[in-house]
Amino acid sequence: MTKAKFTFSPGLFWDVKQGSFNYHKHARFIIGRVLRFGELGDWQKLKEMYTWPKLKSNYQRVRDLDSKSRALWGIVFK
Repeated sequence: MTKAKFTFSPGLFWDVKQGSFNYHKHARFIIGRVLRFGELGDWQKLKEMYTWPKLKSNYQRVRDLDSKSRALWGIVFK
């Protein structure tokens, strides 16, 4: 079980108890949250944590991205 201290922007996971996250089990949630609300530093940390194929496959499953964000991430993951 991988538990680590949060290194993302403080407000990004405001609704989750710090230290209670399993970065492998909750990857889809973490990736989605960073793609929707994260800052550049959050994106860089995400790229360190997960492989490119994992990021891309989870991007495709994020349901609540607005159209501009979906267009941007579509270009990034092309």
